Amino acid sequence: MAKRPNLRDMGDVMQQITGHLKDRPGFHLAACNQALHQLLGEGNHAGIRKVHLRDNTLVLYLKSDALRHELSMQKTHLLVAINESLDGVMTLEGVELK
Repeated sequence: MAKRPNLRDMGDVMQQITGHLKDRPGFHLAACNQALHQLLGEGNHAGIRKVHLRDNTLVLYLKSDALRHELSMQKTHLLVAINESLDGVMTLEGVELK
């Protein structure tokens, strides 16, 4: 009889590969950027010039004052939605708009 292949779930394999990366700042920044892209959509995400993490605070450098005003009106809702999208990867304490 032929030897049976070692079949494992894809999620387990990905967890094994990326498990040690989850504590790195670059991984947290990428997860925040992906969550922002999903929440804001392509058009509004294009208005973000730079995304930066500082002590569990997400700092967004924006291209327009109109987008800054729009997001500042929804800052608490944005923070809750980003934390839900991050799904336990990390928890943000605040959002700063510049």
